[in-house]
Amino acid sequence: MFLLVACVEAAPDALEPIAGTVTIESGEVADVAGLSAFATFAGNKAGVVVSPNPDSTCEDAVSYFAGGDDNFNPATVGEAGFCNLYVRIDKFESGATMEDSTDATVSLNCAAGEGEWVYEERNEGYKGWYFSGPFWVGSPSAYTLSLSGDEGGELTLELTMSEYSGRFPYDEDNPEADPATGDVAGGVVAEWCEDLSQGLG
Repeated sequence: MFLLVACVEAAPDALEPIAGTVTIESGEVADVAGLSAFATFAGNKAGVVVSPNPDSTCEDAVSYFAGGDDNFNPATVGEAGFCNLYVRIDKFESGATMEDSTDATVSLNCAAGEGEWVYEERNEGYKGWYFSGPFWVGSPSAYTLSLSGDEGGELTLELTMSEYSGRFPYDEDNPEADPATGDVAGGVVAEWCEDLSQGLG
């Protein structure tokens, strides 16, 4: 699933913004919009969070993936009707270009429909933030991506994907896999976010 080469960074004003729609086999739909992004790398690993909220911050992205507390608002990163993206690259050496690589993971978290974020107890006593509507998680079965940039500065992510495996992890009545389709493509310039590196260990 991987090809590693040095990348030429795309000019930010030449990027088409990441956009598309994911349609889940069971009928739910969620949009993808890369309106803010945060990235870091440590050693030969890199991570990027892409949010549909243009006002999202580095701190928001870190809190979202750490679970947050009752004072955190997950809508700063994951909005109703939208997916956010997390890209983890396990072989990042001054840039990477990948196609279907086992050395990278692309994850989609999709608040697929109407609902709101609630802080409550689920999963045998675990308390955290959950979306009250259908919440689908998945990953592309085929994709291309490139990431380039310098430590402490902006990193440029470009990707394409169209078919996905996934499921609704909190729907006890629907434990089976729910694949999805939908063209998502474009690029985003990610702000350096040092604290994301705690998830790259």
